[in-house]
Amino acid sequence: MYVQDDWRTNKWLTLNPGVRYNIYTAKTEQYNRLANFDPVSVKILVAGQNSSNTAGISTDHGNLAPRFGFAATLGHGMVLRGGFGLSFFQNDTTSAAALKNIPLTSALTCGTSTTGNYTNNNGPAGIGTLSQGVPRPLAASAFPVVNGALDLSAVPPSTLNAVDTNFQASYNLQYNVTLEKQFGNNVVSVGYIGTKGRDLAMNLPDINRALPSGNATPNARPYAVTAPRVTTINYLTTHGSSSYNALQVSFNRRFNKGLTFTSGRCVAGADDQRRAMAIFEHSAKACQIVADLKPCHCLL
Repeated sequence: MYVQDDWRTNKWLTLNPGVRYNIYTAKTEQYNRLANFDPVSVKILVAGQNSSNTAGISTDHGNLAPRFGFAATLGHGMVLRGGFGLSFFQNDTTSAAALKNIPLTSALTCGTSTTGNYTNNNGPAGIGTLSQGVPRPLAASAFPVVNGALDLSAVPPSTLNAVDTNFQASYNLQYNVTLEKQFGNNVVSVGYIGTKGRDLAMNLPDINRALPSGNATPNARPYAVTAPRVTTINYLTTHGSSSYNALQVSFNRRFNKGLTFTSGRCVAGADDQRRAMAIFEHSAKACQIVADLKPCHCLL
């Protein structure tokens, strides 16, 4: 939904106000076949069972995006133009946001033991040799449950793909201002262009990775006590940010018979910062990845 208008306030000034509103609802599935992992409560959230039909993910309703532009004739062959706009967009379209976890999926890795217990071969009873066939994935009802939630101390060894329950819509703020001056058949323009990205998606490969111990004895995984059967936990959240700034200068010369000569120069710089919170046993530890792109120069 959006509203936009062009308003010529007087003979030298034109305004372009507008506003847009978007809602990107959290995903649902017809039969509630979605499962998420909440790193704070250390629970598997199964849609329609111990959580909402979105597996605990809330919908961001704050996506109000204003935009504004103007063009002003200053006289003496000069025109000043500028504006800004805010745009929201989805950032959960990757496979990491598919919410396919136990108990709706299962992966079994069985060794050579025929005793059929989790301790020595991780497979169901009666599975361990090729002659016994390939183990069947567990049905959702076969996973152990305690107090209405999966018992993460008794499930088969599992990896999880978690999505932040407060996953936000990402947005991009764009702004620019340009001054043009005409000299006979020549036009010179100088402009500034900038963009800022906020609430960008960031994929943490493993929030359950053990910290280095510095010796031969490895540290335990962060969730070793509360979820000992869980190994890798991939976590998708929205704490990323980015920015871009550029100075643009151009020169245009109009000749006879429609021939035009254009030359331009651009100096630009950008940085990409991805901030995230890794939750280790209910204590937050901040980490940051920064990509600082040096200014680039281009001549057209």
